[in-house]
Order: sequence, then C-alpha cells, then structure tokens
Amino acid sequence: MLRSLALLLLACPLALAAPVPKELKRTDAQAILGTWNMVKHSNNGAEPTPQNIKWRLEADGKASIMNPGDTAIGYKLHPELSPKGFDWQWPGSLYMGLYELDGDTLKVVITAGASTVRPTELKPAQGIIYCEFKRVNPEGTR
Repeated sequence: MLRSLALLLLACPLALAAPVPKELKRTDAQAILGTWNMVKHSNNGAEPTPQNIKWRLEADGKASIMNPGDTAIGYKLHPELSPKGFDWQWPGSLYMGLYELDGDTLKVVITAGASTVRPTELKPAQGIIYCEFKRVNPEGTR
C-alpha cells in the first residue's frame, strides 16, 4: 500500500506537467473570434493613440467595424507565415498585414493602402496602420 502511494505521488507531477494534446489546443482561427476594443492606433508611424473602435471577428471570415456604424468586411488569417499574416478585405481592396494574438491582446499591422506586399514587422512605421486591441467578449457572447 505504501509503495503504491509513493508511486502515485511520483506520477502526479509528471501528469500535471504533460503537454496539452493538440486536439485540445485552440487554433488562432478559434481564439481570435469575438469582439475586440481598439486601445491603440497609429497611422504612418505616428505615436499610437487610444481609440474607441470595436471589431467583431466571426468564424466565417466576416468582420464588422462597429464604431461608427457597422461596416462589414472580410478577413483571413495566415498563421503558417512567420510572422503570422492577416488580410483585411474591403470591397474591391485587399490590405495585407501581420498579427500577433496573445490571450486577450491582439496586435495588427496592415498596409496603409491596398497592397500586395505584406509588412515585415509588427510595429508602427511609415506606410503602416498599427492597431492594438483588448478582448471585450469572446465568441458566442455580445
């Protein structure tokens, strides 16, 4: 009995330290869903400033810019790129960018004009729109 208890105690830390199986990890496409509040915005390398704009990202690749009004657009993630890619599709125009998702913080850079060239760094710069968001509501809540 004592030997069994000792083996169980030795095995517990190993079980707790085991990596999460791949099928339980959320992909970026799942983790990015929901409503995000823009907390910083910079255009053409200017110092980032607070904004009162919300984005709602949905599973079907549709997004809404919720302030002012409600503008429907499309988006596509490219998590296989390094750094990770993000495309913003306005009617007739494609804006290529990068993203970084860290829990409830989302950082995005896109070209300041429609372009087929993706930025190379996730920071404010000339010709770049930089946005930083904090999660308001995860997918499934409003």
